[in-house]
Formats: sequence, structure tokens, C-alpha cells
Amino acid sequence: MQKNNNTKRKIFKQFSLEERKMLERLIKMGYKKTKIAELMGRNRSTISRQLKDKRNLLITNYHKSFKITYNAELADESYKQRKNNCGAKIKLYDCLPFIEHLENYVLNKKWAPKVAVGRLLLEKKFENVVTPKTIYNYIDRDLLKIKTKQKRKKTKRRIVRKNKTKLGKSIELREDIINTRARFGDYECDSVVDVKHNAILVTQERLSRYVILTKLEKHNSEEVLKNMQELHEIYEFKSMTTDNGSEFSKLSQLTESVYFTHPYSSWEKGSVENVNGIIRRYIPKGTNLKNITQQMLNRIQNEINNLPREKLKYKTAQEVFQELAQEGSQSSLNCTCSA
Repeated sequence: MQKNNNTKRKIFKQFSLEERKMLERLIKMGYKKTKIAELMGRNRSTISRQLKDKRNLLITNYHKSFKITYNAELADESYKQRKNNCGAKIKLYDCLPFIEHLENYVLNKKWAPKVAVGRLLLEKKFENVVTPKTIYNYIDRDLLKIKTKQKRKKTKRRIVRKNKTKLGKSIELREDIINTRARFGDYECDSVVDVKHNAILVTQERLSRYVILTKLEKHNSEEVLKNMQELHEIYEFKSMTTDNGSEFSKLSQLTESVYFTHPYSSWEKGSVENVNGIIRRYIPKGTNLKNITQQMLNRIQNEINNLPREKLKYKTAQEVFQELAQEGSQSSLNCTCSA
């Protein structure tokens, strides 16, 4: 007898929502599985599997007695969830060591998932990895321990106003080499102040994003100048950019290359303003800064400087600062740091 080579393998087709609803109606009408299979054009075993799957069954309580019935919408939702998760879990299990390290960085070090992924990719320790987009998809589908909400950034209209207070050179006179972050040694500074006028001086190198935190005994121009002179001896500022706060009024005595931003234009020294936001993770608003010691600030400074940054291609400010310092304050850098 000649073998028929044209016989095609029958491909199983999943139930549609309409078919599930039809199945639910036929069951309520009292039809048996064999008749339902005949009416629906399905195999009896397929119908049987649908009715045996606990994920498709709805349990209701009628007068202290439980009733178990097939529910079309519950069955369809269960199928869709399984379909969405099946492929993702396989890839997730393939890169489980990568995922475990990422979860550790996010949950224990409080890094953003995107930063954690970027840092792990930079370290090149794992053979199987995933992209930031995939990680956020996993988070949205509750496949990881991480829970996060991405905030949409609001675009603010930038209005440049002329300086009313003349403390020194306007930022408009700042050299292009500073504006483009093409040189190591240009700094920004600001202060974090509480309601009782206790303050912390925040200084940041623009190219590496390296930050220095200093406890101020008094929030005035003399105290700021004294501390900045001490820092200048160590870090040799090529330039300094700050705002028109009265505490910075004497900084022009430090060096000729001190530039002042326009009023209400904090974005003109955006790097240090961004760091102020990070500092608030450790020192929330309303904290009495008088109780914050220099030793505590040193620990916070160390954590911030060892945080991988997207703008540094997921290197840390500490790593980039040391690289640049070893290059003898040259502007060249192995990774291109975006402004």
C-alpha cells in the first residue's frame, strides 16, 4: 500500500473569545461534551481540557454552597496572560544571573533600573543580558521583584532675564570651552539651605560630575569664600559658575573666572541643581541641617560620586574624575560625556 505523503499535520487553533462564549452558553443549556464538540467543530478532548482547566473556572457562593462554572472571559484572560509571559520567562531564565545582580542594584543601592542595566553592560561580566527596554517590560508585567513608576518629564519654557544684581561676570561672557564641557576643571556651586539658614555648600566639576559637599558654619559670603579658597587649593578651579545669591558675592576674589547666572535661571547651572535633587534623597526637605555633620556629608558625597551616570556612559563620577586627573587635566576622555 502506497504511503500518502500529502497528508498535512493538523494544526491546533486556540479558542477565540466568541468560541469560549459559545462553549459557556452550550454548557448552561445542558449539552454534553460530545454534542458540544460536534456543534463547535472541535475534538471532544479539546472541550474536555477547557472544562478541566481550573484557571477557566469561576467559583461562586450560592446560599452557603459553592458552584463551579466555566467562564468565557476568565478563560480568555488566563490564555492571554500565559501567552504574554511564556516567551519573556524563557529569556529571563537564560539571563538569571544578570537579572539577580540588577535587582540587587535597584533594591539595595536604589539605582534606577536603566542605570543598573547600563552599568552591568559596561562591566561586561555576563554572557546573557537584556536591554533597559526589556527590563521595563518585565517590570510592567510583574516578572521582577522591582516595582517602579516612570515619571514623565515636564518641559519648561526657559526665559532668560537680564541680571539685576551685578556680582561679577555674567554667564553670557563664559567661554565656549566651559559651555561645551570640553575642559576638565570648570566647576559649578550652589547651597542647600534649611528654614533656619543652616547650609551645605555643593560644588561640582562640570565634565566629570564629581561633587564635593561642605558643611557651612554660617550661611554668608565670608564663610562661603573661606571654604571655596580651601577647595581651590586642592582642586584648582579653572572657572566657577554660580547664581546671584548674596552668599556668593565675594567669589570674584577667588578667581577672575567666576560667572553668575541670570535671575530665575537655575537651568544655567543644571548639573549642580540636579545634584541638589539627589542630595534630597539622603537629606529630605525639612531636615535641620545643623544636625548634619561633615562626616555624614562625606558618606553621602561618596555614594553620589560612585553612582553610575547615563551621561557618563554608565561610568561613575569618581571613575571619570580620576581618569581626567591622571591625564593631567586634559580635555580628552575615552567616553564622550554629553552635556
